[in-house]
Amino acid sequence: MAAESEQAGGSETTFIVIFMLFKSWKQVMLGLLEGVLLLVCKGLDAKTKGEQDYGCE
Repeated sequence: MAAESEQAGGSETTFIVIFMLFKSWKQVMLGLLEGVLLLVCKGLDAKTKGEQDYGCE
């Protein structure tokens, strides 16, 4: 029975490690997505400002 308890504990630890890796991976992907969105927004903002400046002149 002690061996069964150890195996259960080992699988739980493995599950926790996998979950933590998945959580880190998810945070990395969200960070990359946020970075891309910021670049796109800055590009659109600059383009919009350029058009507004051009329209005013």
